[in-house]
Amino acid sequence: MSLKQNLYIVLLLVTTASHVVLSTVYPYCVEMLPSPLTTVGEGPVWDVDRQSLYYVDIIESAILRYDPAENRTYRATVDGAPSVTMIIMIQGNPDHFILGTGNKLSLVQWDGFSEKASLVRIVVDLGESESHVRFNDGKVDSQGRLYAGTMLREGANSSTPMVGKLYRFDERSGQLVVQLSGVGISNGITWNEKLRKFYYVDSLALNIKEYDIAANGDLYNEQILLNFPN
Repeated sequence: MSLKQNLYIVLLLVTTASHVVLSTVYPYCVEMLPSPLTTVGEGPVWDVDRQSLYYVDIIESAILRYDPAENRTYRATVDGAPSVTMIIMIQGNPDHFILGTGNKLSLVQWDGFSEKASLVRIVVDLGESESHVRFNDGKVDSQGRLYAGTMLREGANSSTPMVGKLYRFDERSGQLVVQLSGVGISNGITWNEKLRKFYYVDSLALNIKEYDIAANGDLYNEQILLNFPN
């Protein structure tokens, strides 16, 4: 199962050894997409082949597709999902997606038009020991490797919110490989392919971290790229 994901970028950040600078900023305007609207809209990803924007509604357990040519938004719910927190496209199979559904990664089928998406199978289940967390952000690199992180589930009891983890999905074994522990809210995953750098945001840590990437996709050599004041 090969994954693909394309990011739709408005502003480009170029990193140097000591600071971050904005590249050329082009004029743009912000427009609201047509209904149906979302309660908590997240995880936008652009599908080049279909020329559509996919995203999720976490609270309503829904996935959405905006078609600019039609100026229309299609929405489907996923039965049995406590939440839907990311949508990952499958290369060569445009009607199949990986979703974050609670503390599971699920493969679903959706034609992009119907009001219901059907569960194909559970890809990964973190199990009872991780029932207090849910998946949040997830992205795929240029080699089709999925990185996905967790956070404390809303309403769960914990003495600290820093119980999340960042995982790399190993396609050969079908297992998740822990990359980081003690995470608050896993967010903001992206790469600099030329420099072979991985960038990551834990929203509660108030910083942007940078990592080197090993040949197998594991992260190492953590550096704090930017700190933000409280």
